[in-house]
Amino acid sequence: MSTDLTPSEIEIGLGIHNESGYSRLSPIPKLAELVPRLLDLLTSTTDPDRSFVPFKGKDNIVLLVNNLGGISELEMCGIVAEVRRQLDARGFTTSRILSGTFMGSPSLSPSSTDLSFWNV
Repeated sequence: MSTDLTPSEIEIGLGIHNESGYSRLSPIPKLAELVPRLLDLLTSTTDPDRSFVPFKGKDNIVLLVNNLGGISELEMCGIVAEVRRQLDARGFTTSRILSGTFMGSPSLSPSSTDLSFWNV
C-alpha cells in the first residue's frame, strides 16, 4: 500500500514509521463502528500472526490509548470513552487507563492514534 490516504480513508495497523497497515477503510466509519473492528483484531485468538495474548473475554486489562500527536484532548476523551464502553460490553474489566501522547511520530497522519491493551 502507498502511504497516501484520501480524505475519506483510514488505515488500520499503520506502522509508527509510516509502514503500510493491515487494511484500509473507506468511507471512514463512525467511532462506534470502528472500535469493534479494532477490538476484534486485538482480542482474536484465531490468528496466529496477531494473537499473542490468550484473551478469554472476562480478562482484567490495562488500556493504553496513545495519541501520536494530532488529536485534541477532547477527541481523545471521546475515543477512550467509546473503547471503554465496548470493552465493558465484552466483559473485560479495565484496571487502568493510560491516555495521552506517550510516543509521537512526525511522519504519520496528524490524526493517528494507537490502541493497545494488556492482560493483567
